Amino acid sequence: MRKMKIAMSVGAILFVLSSCGRIENPEDDTKVESGIEKIVESDEEPQAAQNTGTAGDSEDQISSDNGDSAAHVAGGEKAETGKENVPEILVGEYEYVSDGGIGRLVIEKISGGYDIFDYESEYSYRFLADSSNIQAVEDNKIYIKYPEQVYADDTADFSYYTLEYNTDEINVYYRKSPQEEAEFLYCAKKKQPDGAKQAEKKEVSDGAPNESVAGQAGNAAFQPSLSDEIAAEISYAEEREKEITEKQKAADTQMDMNITAAEMYQMWDDTLNIVWGLLEANLNEVDMEVLRKEEKEWIAFKDAEVQAAGQECEGGSIQPSVEASRAADLTKARVYELAEYAK
Repeated sequence: MRKMKIAMSVGAILFVLSSCGRIENPEDDTKVESGIEKIVESDEEPQAAQNTGTAGDSEDQISSDNGDSAAHVAGGEKAETGKENVPEILVGEYEYVSDGGIGRLVIEKISGGYDIFDYESEYSYRFLADSSNIQAVEDNKIYIKYPEQVYADDTADFSYYTLEYNTDEINVYYRKSPQEEAEFLYCAKKKQPDGAKQAEKKEVSDGAPNESVAGQAGNAAFQPSLSDEIAAEISYAEEREKEITEKQKAADTQMDMNITAAEMYQMWDDTLNIVWGLLEANLNEVDMEVLRKEEKEWIAFKDAEVQAAGQECEGGSIQPSVEASRAADLTKARVYELAEYAK
């Protein structure tokens, strides 16, 4: 009896559904199953698309975060990492004046990118950066995020360096964090091959020939004296001084003034080192010992003078310019003093 009641109930349900148009042919099980299959497929496809979209959004978010970090350093515009964007013309060695003597900035092209090394002296370095440390390259600037110290939990303390470059020199700036104002460190000049440098000096000398050399121009075996060699170096420096002075006059911002002041000091310090090398190669040891002692005293005097000049505007944006200008004036005067030893 119970079975009959169930059968009658099922029949009644089928009759109602058929009357309402919900089932066109109750006997056609295939269509019902096919419909279910289609619903399942329809549900899976949007889910897969949704999963794909989520992964893409996540990847875009990571990319955006990294890009925004570089963009913040670079001044607001998103930039690609600089692995392939460092101009190949920058490859080479640059020199600058450091507390340890002559510092070297080296840019090398390697497989997959570039290495940028800053050696403050023969025994110490400021950073040894590879392509993974380059955040961005744009507007003639290379932005470097360098891990100063890495801890056991893979966290790190970073420093931020900006390398502003042109044809033959690079100005280097430093920040402890992206939010800080960049501090000018130094101007590094590209180291020229000896042949190129001598050719450039000869061109300057040809414009204003030394009389003692010109008088013997026909003698191919003529060797210039120590005094003549130093005079040629000074003549070359004086021409460069004129060029830098014009750049100083055209400087529009305090940063530009700081850069050109540092460039002037760098130029005269390079000249002093060249003159010193010529004296060391030509004077006897007794004279050089006297000169070395005098030079140490002069360096201490120069450093004290530069420090005193900077203290007058300590903490101000003009301080680097004041210090570099004072250092340039003192170094230039020292070059002319050393020239007297060749006479």
